[in-house]
Order: sequence, then structure tokens, then C-alpha cells
Amino acid sequence: MKGKFRSVKKIFFIFSFPDAFFFNRHKLLKFWAQSFLAGVPKVVVGFRDDNGFVRSLETFDTLFMPRLVRGKPGMWDPIVCLRFLDEFLSWLRRSVSTDDRRVSYIVQSSDNMDRFSLRMTTSYSFVPEWFSVVPPPQQPHHPVIVGINDKRRKTH
Repeated sequence: MKGKFRSVKKIFFIFSFPDAFFFNRHKLLKFWAQSFLAGVPKVVVGFRDDNGFVRSLETFDTLFMPRLVRGKPGMWDPIVCLRFLDEFLSWLRRSVSTDDRRVSYIVQSSDNMDRFSLRMTTSYSFVPEWFSVVPPPQQPHHPVIVGINDKRRKTH
């Protein structure tokens, strides 16, 4: 199924240089990260007016998005983003100490995202009980043949 999906986003119209800068630095990064990690090849962006009506659509190829901002001051780099994700997930894996469906972890970061803290809690458990209950093993159902020449062949 990979490659069959599209992501649809809607944002305000871009009217000025600050709007375009914000779109490229923040929105495009977010759209790229979500779509790249999920294997979504295209993102359809609806540009809406002040009343919330979509007035135009533009389709972005996920793999092409980084090229739109490459080399521009203050923009993002996909290699840096993926390296950060790898380091963050590695830290998270090392830091999580309990494998229990009733436990959640709250991750907090500093304002510039250079430090993280992790707090374990049972207040926000969201995995339902039925998800973690192991069903009893089922007995295999194999036909039993009573005898080769026996006309009373049975199957159970």
C-alpha cells in the first residue's frame, strides 16, 4: 500500500515574506516530517482565506520539500532532522524503564529542545485492558484417521 496515500493540510494564505518564511520553516518542515516518516509521497495543501474557505490547492512531493528550503537562511535540513530523531529515540529507548500498559511517560523539553526530561505516570494510561490480555492457547484442530482399511474413518 505504500505510496497510495496523500496527506491533506490546510493553512492560511501566504500574503507576505514573513508568511512565506513561517510556512517554509515551520509548516513545510512539519508536513515533510509527518509524510516522510509515514511513507506518504505527496501532500496536498489547501490555502484558506480569513473565513476558512479553501481558495487554492498546491501539491508538494514529499521528497522534494527539502529542496524548496535548501541553502536558505534560517531553514531546516532533513539530515539534521533525522539525526535529531535518531538521537531522541535512542535516548527514549534507554530511558524507558517499565514495560507496562498502565504506565505512560511524559516527555518535556527545554525551550530550545536541547534538553529533555522523562516522567513516568499512571495518570494517563490509554491502552485498554483488552489490548494486553493474552488469549488462552487454542488446541490445534487436526483430522484423526482411525485406520487405513477401517470404513469408520473419523475426523474431529
